[in-house]
Amino acid sequence: MAKHCIACKRDIAEGQQECYICGSSQSYTRYYLKGGSIFLLLLGVTLWFSYQFFEKEAKQQAVNYELHAQSKLNDATDRIERLKLQLEKARQETQLAQVSTVQNSENAVEEKLKLKQMELRATKAEERASWLSKENRRFKVKVKELTDKLLAAKSVSLVSKPSPNTANPKLISLKQELVGYESQKQTLKNNIASKKKQLESSWQPMIGNDVAPPSAETVTQRAKQIEQATSNETSQVLVLNGQIEAVKKKILDIEGG
Repeated sequence: MAKHCIACKRDIAEGQQECYICGSSQSYTRYYLKGGSIFLLLLGVTLWFSYQFFEKEAKQQAVNYELHAQSKLNDATDRIERLKLQLEKARQETQLAQVSTVQNSENAVEEKLKLKQMELRATKAEERASWLSKENRRFKVKVKELTDKLLAAKSVSLVSKPSPNTANPKLISLKQELVGYESQKQTLKNNIASKKKQLESSWQPMIGNDVAPPSAETVTQRAKQIEQATSNETSQVLVLNGQIEAVKKKILDIEGG
C-alpha cells in the first residue's frame, strides 16, 4: 500500500521512514521540528540583530540627548554667569549712583548757601543803589536849581551892569525882557522838578527792602509818565530858550554896535 510523501507529495511505500526522492523524514514531529528550529533560529538571529540595532540607536539617542542636555546646561550656565556679571555691574552702578546722589546733595546744599549769600549781597547792593539813585536825583535837582539861580543872577547882573549904552531905551527894554524870560524859565523848571518829585514820591512805597527793583520796562514806563506830565512845561522851556537866545543876540548886537 502506498502513501504520499510529507514534503514532495510523491507516492512512497507504507512504513517508509524517509522519502527515497527528497529524503524528507515522514515523521511529522521530526519534519516540523526541523523547520521550526530553522524558523526559530532565523527568528532569534533576526531578533538579536534587531536588538543590537535598537540598542545602538538607543545608545546613540542617549548620547545625542546627553550632548544636547550638556549644551543646554552650558548655555544656561553661561547665561547665569552673564546675569551674575550684569547684577554685579548693576550693584556697582547703584552704589556709584548713591555716592553721586550724596555728593550732589552736598553740592546742592553748598550752592543754595552760596546763592542765598549772593542774594543777600545783591539785596544790599540794590538797596544801596536805590539810595544812591535817590541821592543822585536830589543832587541833580539841587544843582539845576542853583544853575538856574546863577543864570538868573547873571541876567540881573547883566541888566544892572553899567555900560556905555545904558541910556539906550531899546537895550534896557531888551534886558528887562531877558530877565522876564529867565524868570519864566526858572518857574517852569521848578514846576518840572516839582512834578517829577511828586511822581517819584508816589512810586516810593513800591520800592522797599522786600520788593525787587523796578525792571527796565517799569523804568521806561515811568520815564514816559514823567515826560507826559511835564510835556507842557518842557515845550514852554524850549520856546523860552529860543526867545532868550534871540534877545541875547539882539543885546550883543546893540552893545557891539
